Amino acid sequence: MGIKIVPYQAVHEEAVESFNERLRDAGVAFQFFDRCSSDWLPDDVRAPVFRTYRLALDDEGVVRGAYALRCQDFWIKGGRQRVANYQLPLSEGICNPRFRPLGTRLLRSALREFPYLYSLGMGGIVQPLPKLLEASGFDLSLVPFFFRVLNGRRFLTEMMVLRQSKMRRFGAQLAAYSGLGPLGIHSFQRLCTQAVVDGRFTSSVVASLDGWLDEVWARTASDETSGAIRSSEVMNRVFPTDHESNIKMKICCSGEPIGYVVVRCTSMKGDAYFGDLRLGSIVDGWGAKEHVGQIVRLAAAHLKGLGADLIISNQSSRPWREALKSLGFLSFRSNFGLATSPKLTAALRASSGDGLEDCHFNRSDGDGPIHI
Repeated sequence: MGIKIVPYQAVHEEAVESFNERLRDAGVAFQFFDRCSSDWLPDDVRAPVFRTYRLALDDEGVVRGAYALRCQDFWIKGGRQRVANYQLPLSEGICNPRFRPLGTRLLRSALREFPYLYSLGMGGIVQPLPKLLEASGFDLSLVPFFFRVLNGRRFLTEMMVLRQSKMRRFGAQLAAYSGLGPLGIHSFQRLCTQAVVDGRFTSSVVASLDGWLDEVWARTASDETSGAIRSSEVMNRVFPTDHESNIKMKICCSGEPIGYVVVRCTSMKGDAYFGDLRLGSIVDGWGAKEHVGQIVRLAAAHLKGLGADLIISNQSSRPWREALKSLGFLSFRSNFGLATSPKLTAALRASSGDGLEDCHFNRSDGDGPIHI
């Protein structure tokens, strides 16, 4: 049986529905998109960032696999390079041995179209997808995870990792209600905090990221910086005005714009990781390296004002990691993986003297801040 990989069109939507139904019947948790065009980052090759879908069809037009590509320009070695994020690859090989080789075929198809390819998140780097990517020559790493506790009692009683056994749950509740746990957490975070408040820096919530961001980007992008281009046109598509959960903040120094940050504050309900916590997240941001500490400080202060119990962030860039640590953020094992194709890996390493660790990746570079 032959397989051809084609762009997803409206005529295929019924076949995709049948494909998803077969996956559901086999107990597969993931589903492919039921519409051929994305509401978020619509498929438009003229746009600076867009998402497009591909389907694997057999000779009878039955959908046997699918994947999505988020396409945009990166700034690498002082120039632009079109890069794609490989998203939601699914095949019936998950549940039918007959189609087991299809996963590799989907990946090869994506690489032919976009040799500079990466995948982000993936549940870490030990799941089937990252293992397939590694076998195909991709470089695997983890985007570091950071957190800062703002409400120690709720953190101790709601974090699911502290409720996985009766003994652990009893110890966390005892620490929470005795007051010793929150006191210890906040004392330790204060000891780790080295950042200094600089009154010249201020923040304001804005509806969109306008021309001032382009001026900031032009000043701060350099040959040593690798990552997705963060112009106003790009970021306003990634964080559109009709998504009110994304809070966009303009950061100024002495009244002049020097960067931005995007945060979220979400009341979780029975989450597998965060229970019922009010979760703050630093999703994305940009600014000169010397300003990142103040950008993160203002983001954390805003989330505290919104009543967050806990703030989290995944950041690969060294200045952002150091800024989070200087503000008392603690690190924990990450399940947010990064896989880069051989060509993209080589380009990023050539661009950055310290390797992939100094490239700018966070949750905004993949599917977006979903689940938080």
